Amino acid sequence: MSVIDNEIEAFKISFPNAKNRLLLNLDKMKKEIDEIKQDLEDARKNNSSFEIKELSKILKRSLYEYEMANVSLSIIREPDKDDILYRRRQEETFAKQIGNLCSDEDMLCFHGVRSIASVKYIFESGVLSSSVDRLGAQTSYDPPGIISATNKDTVATSVEEFMNLTNDFNYPASCLFVVRAKNAEEYNNLPSAWQIRNVDFSAEPERLVAVVTTPENISRVRDWANDAGVDTGKIMDFDAFIKTRKEMQNTSNLIRLNKQRGK
Repeated sequence: MSVIDNEIEAFKISFPNAKNRLLLNLDKMKKEIDEIKQDLEDARKNNSSFEIKELSKILKRSLYEYEMANVSLSIIREPDKDDILYRRRQEETFAKQIGNLCSDEDMLCFHGVRSIASVKYIFESGVLSSSVDRLGAQTSYDPPGIISATNKDTVATSVEEFMNLTNDFNYPASCLFVVRAKNAEEYNNLPSAWQIRNVDFSAEPERLVAVVTTPENISRVRDWANDAGVDTGKIMDFDAFIKTRKEMQNTSNLIRLNKQRGK
């Protein structure tokens, strides 16, 4: 057996346990949510404003995590060889190609999402934001109003470390959000800051350039985008995004050449 065949076999063996753990976790989360709701009801009866505020935050986060776990349950599946090969190829080549296909004038920023389950919620919220903004509780290093991001020279970090490309093949890979910086100052600060402000693409849809994922996810992510009123044409796989950037570069080069010729 090849290395990849051995890897597939290992994940297939782990699949039943992984699914069972998810089911058990969902059951545990449901019980915890019921307890929080009861505590919140008691706090309201006692008119305890502090407890109401804190329990409301905890409930909001718990309900979010429960929803994400349900999405995870709906998408967990045994590994597929073609999917694994595709994901490994993108991890090895995507960032290298992007560096040559984006100019600083594009002001493109890249934000990798760790779990594809979170992508559904991002579309629903209409904002690419930090966990503290979404949930009122910080679950990442991103402070309020800020998200981590990379540029064309550092995009490998977003792809390799924040997309679940090769961490767990029992789950689909996640997504890479490609957005435009708010302005030149924000983009120019990106190499040192590795952060940009939240992107409200519901108010500024032009700032959402693309949502890049694997072929397996296209239909699923487009359905989520469509339900949220997001342009489904911006959902594409890695190869399609590379092709789009090449076409844009060729068009730009042609325009530049015609200008030089006086046409």
